[in-house]
Amino acid sequence: MSETGQRVPFEATTNFRDIGGYRTREGSTVRTGILYRSDGLQSLTPADLERYRTLGIQMAYDLRRESEVKRAPNPVPTVGVCMMEAVERADGARRDRTLLTSVHDGERMMRDGYVAMVTHSGGVIARIVSDVVS
Repeated sequence: MSETGQRVPFEATTNFRDIGGYRTREGSTVRTGILYRSDGLQSLTPADLERYRTLGIQMAYDLRRESEVKRAPNPVPTVGVCMMEAVERADGARRDRTLLTSVHDGERMMRDGYVAMVTHSGGVIARIVSDVVS
């Protein structure tokens, strides 16, 4: 069994992780090699694509905006579901990253963004969870 949140090595993506290993509230452990999360897949190299295929991933969700997907499409089949557009509509505008002046500001922006995703994109999250457990 891999360590909790173990990184899977790729050349062009630095935050690809196996979600397995976490303990559930009931005391079970999430199986490894079943569910992954990552930063952008759009930059995968040919070697990365081969590594990706060996993982046996059957479905990938792309949470980027449609404009981002058009600008830099993924080299692997994905289901496009965007969470951020609902968050931005609720906030009224994108967060201005130029206003970040400290690590604390960045942490707060990330935390607030995650809370906004859950608050405003519950339907998208429910669809993903439903698909994963099916």
